[in-house]
This record gives sequence, structure tokens and C-alpha cells, in this order.
Amino acid sequence: MKRILFHILPVIITFLEASEPPIEEIPVSALGRKKSIHFKDVEWEAVGWIERKTAPVCEVIQKPLNLDKLKELSETMGLIANWGDYQERTLGPRSTGSFSYTNPKGRGTVRASPHRRYLFLALSSIYEGGVDENQMRILEPIPSKEEAIAICRKWLADLDIDEDLLDRTGSWPGGFTVDARAHTISGTDQRTGQPYEQTIGLSLRLAQSIGGLPAFWSGDGGNLLFDIADGGELCQISGQLRAWKKIGEFELLGKEDLIQSLENGYYWGNESLTCTTLVIEKASLLAYHADSRGAQKHFPLIYLLEAFCSGGQADGMRVNITIPALIQHMPREHLADPR
Repeated sequence: MKRILFHILPVIITFLEASEPPIEEIPVSALGRKKSIHFKDVEWEAVGWIERKTAPVCEVIQKPLNLDKLKELSETMGLIANWGDYQERTLGPRSTGSFSYTNPKGRGTVRASPHRRYLFLALSSIYEGGVDENQMRILEPIPSKEEAIAICRKWLADLDIDEDLLDRTGSWPGGFTVDARAHTISGTDQRTGQPYEQTIGLSLRLAQSIGGLPAFWSGDGGNLLFDIADGGELCQISGQLRAWKKIGEFELLGKEDLIQSLENGYYWGNESLTCTTLVIEKASLLAYHADSRGAQKHFPLIYLLEAFCSGGQADGMRVNITIPALIQHMPREHLADPR
């Protein structure tokens, strides 16, 4: 018996060292819609793609976010403390440091939970603004990328929120990873009878950094949203930045695994399309952050593929595709080389 144990014990130890602890999977609802893209070939032309065998995975930890400056701002603005069932349900008990303020006579709302690392500051609305005698919106210049980021950074500094909580590997000024959207209004010009469209502001979502990776954000989780009106007026900041701790390096899908997964139909996309060739232009590795209302233990990893359709009915169209990034989350039959 001792001789048998002598031979098999090293094997058992090696197996235990090599095995990865289970990481909770990304909810299917967060991956996107299960759409089918019909194609004959896949071409991998991802710019900047670097094959990685492993990447760090993080777990959620409890570490309050200092929001004292936001509370001071609320009181300086003359807002009134406001607490009820809604605040208790969405922010958690006041005993954890949560606070809520409102302006009973007009604009101005603050809700925050240091414990949940969540904040909401609304000063005004992008859609408010003066009009001329022809009912056309009177507009000031829309901030440039550089100006918009400078506004975000000023408010982060004013609220004493460390900007290094946000991802700095992106292409926007300062290296921030930003999802930007223009706010527009449209109507008919009373003078000419012609339709018009005006850009009145911007929404910038700055992704959180989780273990050195940008967050794959969900709703208000994993990002800070800045609404900025024409003229550079800040209208709103909101979002949640859960705290994290690295728990180890975990094995990733490689390029061939991703192609195999696409060919097997194991992916999520936002469109149902038919094309001759699916061209992968960019592949980003991200860490999933749940919506602020969703429970979360880990930050599982996900690939976001940005693709271009060549030939066929969907020629020229672009599509985003998501695939779970960890080997342990991929059914073996969808791996190029089953482990």
C-alpha cells in the first residue's frame, strides 16, 4: 500500500496544483442575444492581438469607496436629506454610510452608497435649454474629446475619486476606455419647413479597471457615466465600481479556440446576418462587472470581438460578438484542441 501511495501521490499533487478553482460564469443575459451569423469563412485580422495563455481573474471584496466629498457637495448645494423605502432598498442601510439628498424646489439629486461603491449625482438635464423665437435650441459648442475628458477628470478630482480606478489602456485622451454617445434633438425648422437635427450633448461611459483589464460593464456597473451638455456643463455622474482582488492566473481561449467557437455557433451577437466571410478586426479581453442590482462573487473574463461582414447579404455591416474567455467556461467540443 505504501508503495502504491509513493507512486500515485505525486500524480495527485500535480493534478491538484494544475486544476483551477471554479469561477462563476457570466450570466447568459449579460452576454447578449443569441443570434446566428451565417458565414463560410473566418478571417482573423485583429489589430494588436497578442496571444495570451493566461490572465488574472479577480474576486469581489468589501472595501468602501470614500464619497465624503460628494456628501459635502450635497450639503453645500443646499440639498435636503431624503430617505425612505426606495433608498433603503437600492442603497442599503444608512448605518453602512449610504446617503440621499434632493432639492424639493427644483433640480439636484444625490444618492450614494460607499459600501456598495455606487454614486448618482444629477444636477440638470441635457435636454434642458433655451430656444430662440423660432423654437430652435440655442446651443453652445459641443466639447471635443480632449475637453470632455478634462471635464470628467476635474469632477473626479473634485469628488476625490481616484481616476486610476478607471481603465487607462484605451484610445481616448489620458488613455481612458470610453463608450461615447451623442445626444440629439430633431424637428422641423419653422422658417424653412425643413427637418433638422442638433447635437446637444454627450454621454461618456468610462470603463473601470479590474485586475488590469477594462470592465465589460453592465448597466451602471463597472463604469462611470458622465452626461455633458453643450458648453461643457456637467449634468450627471453615475455608476458603480466594485472593489476587487486578484485570485490567480487562469487559462484562456486562444485564437484557434475562438475561431472554432465561431464555426460551431457558440457565441453571442447583436445581429442575425448572412455573409461570405466574417472578418475579425479586433479582439478585446475584458472583465465582466454585473449591474449594480446584480449579485457577484467573481469578475469572469470575456472576449469582445468586433467583426466586419464581407460579401453576401450583410456585406459591409459590422457586428459585435461575445464569447466567454476562460477555458473552464467553454464546452470541450468547442475547443480547437480539447484539453
